[in-house]
Amino acid sequence: MNPPLQTQNDTCPACGQGNLMPQTQQNPVSHAGHHGSVAMQFSVCDHCGSELADTAQALANKRAMQAFKKQAEGLLGGAEIRTYRKHMKLRQDTAAALFGGGKVAFSRYESDDIIQSTAMDSLLRLCMAMPTNLSKLASLKGLQLPPETRNIVNSHSRDQFIKLAPLVQKILDQELTEKRKHSAQSASNDSSLGAYSQAGKTVETSRWERAA
Repeated sequence: MNPPLQTQNDTCPACGQGNLMPQTQQNPVSHAGHHGSVAMQFSVCDHCGSELADTAQALANKRAMQAFKKQAEGLLGGAEIRTYRKHMKLRQDTAAALFGGGKVAFSRYESDDIIQSTAMDSLLRLCMAMPTNLSKLASLKGLQLPPETRNIVNSHSRDQFIKLAPLVQKILDQELTEKRKHSAQSASNDSSLGAYSQAGKTVETSRWERAA
């Protein structure tokens, strides 16, 4: 494929006579030991056969390749990051202020314009797994979460408490049962020791009586 060129209309800039016909082709790609294919966009002149990619197509190709690289490196894809941000009712600029990376960082992460660092990816995953981490992050940054976001975080905390409550109660019950068993065993040992001691005294008294 020829280097990307910007076209102002559907007329081929190479011959000036033909029309550019949009095409999509699966191209084999590899990254970090992973192999796959990426849909590449371009246009073909119906007169001279030139293959060209305009600005929009070149950008789409770049984003498709970046998305593949993210997948190969085990990083969150742009669509996953966007879904998380919208679920948490965060604006892109608010998310950027919370997680860092620049004012337009989230916009570029979500569109697959750039690949987030491993550290950024880990931070995102921590907040996805445990929404309360988002509150801690906001506190560290001296920021206040939007009301809708706080409601989601609080709701998740309640749900987690409801899920964990039976497990905590079971553990407490088991500990109480063990303590009762231990107390009963201690009481039984004390009783046996008392009986043994009393028997010893009786024997000793009998000996003295016989001697007398």
